[in-house]
Amino acid sequence: MLLPARRLSPALVMGLLALALSAPPAHAGPPWISVELPANPHDPATRGALLVLHTYHHGTPVAQPITCMLEGIVKGDRRSVACQAVAAVRGGVYAIRGAVPTDGVWMLVVTSREEHASAQVLVDFSRDGQIAAVRVPARSAEGGRWSIPTPVGPREIDAMLRTRWSALSRVPDTGLPAGTTLAGLGGAALLALVFASRRRAG
Repeated sequence: MLLPARRLSPALVMGLLALALSAPPAHAGPPWISVELPANPHDPATRGALLVLHTYHHGTPVAQPITCMLEGIVKGDRRSVACQAVAAVRGGVYAIRGAVPTDGVWMLVVTSREEHASAQVLVDFSRDGQIAAVRVPARSAEGGRWSIPTPVGPREIDAMLRTRWSALSRVPDTGLPAGTTLAGLGGAALLALVFASRRRAG
């Protein structure tokens, strides 16, 4: 036997609608991306990696599509070198593999993407191929409750690289140990002349 349909009062309908709109979404919060250094040499999944990458939705580790590229400038010319993001056994963990060229200035750009958002980590390398800096571009929101990743575009990456290249180009490559200055060389030469004069006088 079918029971007669009951009509909901307008007040009840409005109350249910307000409750649905006020409920927090199941996946609230922004994505995030972080770096683990150094990579664990005892884990076959990460041995030899440039770094280990972790991707999150809010605070939960989740697997996400990853793109990564080494971006650099060599002798004033822009270069791009592909690298790999190899998923590890654990979800949201990736071994970033590639070879950093030994000349010029280089930055690793890794981006993780969700349906409506993305996160990015920028890794600067020193002249000897060591990791010098790691940063996730982000902005604060809701009074500091969230750190919202704000990925940078190709033009901004190019500008960062050219700033580093310009600074490098102003430093003469003398082949001397780091920290050696021309003033220091002048002082050393002057002391050598003083000692030589004293020997001749003696």
